[in-house]
Amino acid sequence: MRTFTVAKVQGTGNDFVLLDNSAGEHLPFAALARFWCARRFGIGADGLLVLEPATDPEADIGMRIFNADGSEAEMCGNGIRCVARYLEVARPGLPSAITVQTASGSVRVRHTTRAGANVVAVDMGVPRFAKAEIPMRGDPDARAIDELVEVPGATPVRICVVSMGNPHCVTFLDAPVEDVDLAAHAASLAAFDLFPNGANFEIAHVTGGTLTMRVLERGVGETQACGSGACAAGISAILTGRATSPLDVQMPGGSVSIEWPGPGASVEMTGPAEIVFYAEISVPDEILADVHASANA
Repeated sequence: MRTFTVAKVQGTGNDFVLLDNSAGEHLPFAALARFWCARRFGIGADGLLVLEPATDPEADIGMRIFNADGSEAEMCGNGIRCVARYLEVARPGLPSAITVQTASGSVRVRHTTRAGANVVAVDMGVPRFAKAEIPMRGDPDARAIDELVEVPGATPVRICVVSMGNPHCVTFLDAPVEDVDLAAHAASLAAFDLFPNGANFEIAHVTGGTLTMRVLERGVGETQACGSGACAAGISAILTGRATSPLDVQMPGGSVSIEWPGPGASVEMTGPAEIVFYAEISVPDEILADVHASANA
């Protein structure tokens, strides 16, 4: 049995266990994610954020993201804001703007204010639309922007597919997002096997200059929010003329602001992030022994 000190953090209700592994210790992160993220048997979270030394000389810190099922994600917009908030407290000597290395590249984050509240702005990078970059099956150079998909036994739907370092499939609805069975919608699209690495599925509705959204995330299920998903939905709305930048994206857990000048430009996402609590938690030896068995360790 070994005891770890962790932080519970959340950004617009998307919650994480954060492990500061600045020493770069080799640990079974996939197994730890499954153990700590279990809602009724662990701390409970959508994922595990692991801080590690950066290998990019331009980055201040490295971040790895593990979903609740132990799978590793490329990027997490809410998670990276939570990392910035944690470092603001844990390492007060750091500047207000830092660079965080992720599996999809290094990302610039900065502390700022919005409507009098302390928030974190993230340069989420340039969105990618080519099917090969997502990845999505089909013509590798083609884009799926308002592409019609014939769903068996249901009304055909149009999808916008975007990579924010991780794959997103956005569907715009005429009805409020609360009225739709998100799990069934995602399952019907997943049945087409369009995404070899899976995808995050968003449903969105634009009204009065605000985009409301729900999301089903790979390796987790439906979550209260998704930062990269908010970016994907926001730029899809801007690209298809449904909205203009800047745009507020409202999710069950709260809202973020998305700014995107257009194709070829970076997306900036601004939103809250909070430390909920710190805790010491013991991990059984059999979970730690999984370090050699875990493909994601």
